[in-house]
Amino acid sequence: MNFDRLSSNIITIIGEVLKNQSLVNCIGWNGDNPFTQKINPSEIAPKGKGERVFPYPFDVTFKEDVRTQLHIYYPNLTFENNGHVGRAIIFFDIVVHKDIWLFMDNEKKVIRPYEIAKLILDSFKDKNVEGLGEIHFVSADHTVVNEQFEGFRIAATTTEF
Repeated sequence: MNFDRLSSNIITIIGEVLKNQSLVNCIGWNGDNPFTQKINPSEIAPKGKGERVFPYPFDVTFKEDVRTQLHIYYPNLTFENNGHVGRAIIFFDIVVHKDIWLFMDNEKKVIRPYEIAKLILDSFKDKNVEGLGEIHFVSADHTVVNEQFEGFRIAATTTEF
């Protein structure tokens, strides 16, 4: 991958995430029944008024708010052939305050980070993202962030076309 495309790739992925209204609602709404809400994607987007999607890792010292955040970034890179990036891993870190880890959806208990993970996978399933290619999800792990937040990390790679 050309090093010049790192930034645009993450921005493209964030754009695809924000096209999924159910995903936007689940990230942007702290209460029960997020799928009945209509959260404006631009509000939770990077630099939005209620920013909840970020192109960098979660700040483990953050404790000011009860919320869900999604962080999409490259955790590390390896270089090949004088500055070209080898097969890069992309992290999707779903970070959720413990008070809203569980929510109700039509009187059914649902675990928020797992629901968000499912929606992320659905957003990219069998899809060729323009300028990026296909995203392949390769693993997922529970992450302990701090005493108030826990997370679910999805790792992915891309096949560029």
